Amino acid sequence: QTADIEPLNEKSFNEMKIRMLGNERVLLQQLCFDLSVENSSAFLFKYARVVTVNQGEKMPNPLVQKAHELIGDSYETTICVEYPPQIIAVALLHLAAKLNKPKCTLDEPDEKPWYSRFMDANIDAAITDIGHRVLDVYASKPPPMTVSTDGASPASPAMSATGGTHGGVPGLAPVDAQH
Repeated sequence: QTADIEPLNEKSFNEMKIRMLGNERVLLQQLCFDLSVENSSAFLFKYARVVTVNQGEKMPNPLVQKAHELIGDSYETTICVEYPPQIIAVALLHLAAKLNKPKCTLDEPDEKPWYSRFMDANIDAAITDIGHRVLDVYASKPPPMTVSTDGASPASPAMSATGGTHGGVPGLAPVDAQH
C-alpha cells in the first residue's frame, strides 16, 4: 500500500508550501485577521444560573461541569470561529443534558425551546451541528488503555456513553458522513 506514495522532493515540497501559504492568507482575510475568540464559558455559567431542569430543579453542578468540559473540547475544532459563543454555550449545555446519566431535561417555558429566553433565532441546526462535531472529537480519540481481567477489550467512555456513534444520543439526530 505504501508503494503508491512517492517520496517528497524539493520541488513538490515548495509547491505545497506556496499553496498552503496562499490558503492561509485567504483564511486570514476571511477572518478579517481577527484571531481572538470569545470564550463560551461565561455564557454557559450565565445560562446555568437561570435554566432549570426536570420541572423546576436547579441545574446540577455535574451537568454544568460536563458542558464546560465539552466547551474546552470544542476548541479542537473550528467551531469557535464559525459560531458565536452564545450559540456554542447553548449547544453544549444541550449536549451535556443529553449525555447526562440520569437523563436530564432542560425545562422549556411556554412551549418554546429553553434557549429562546436568551436569543430570538431558531438555532436547532446549529445545535445539532455543534453537538455532532464535538462528539466527533471523542470518536476520533483512541480509547484509554485499561487492563481487563476478564479478557474483554477496553471500550472508550465516549463511545459507550453514546451507544457507539453520536447517532445514539437521544435527542441528537444522526449525522451523515459529510458536515
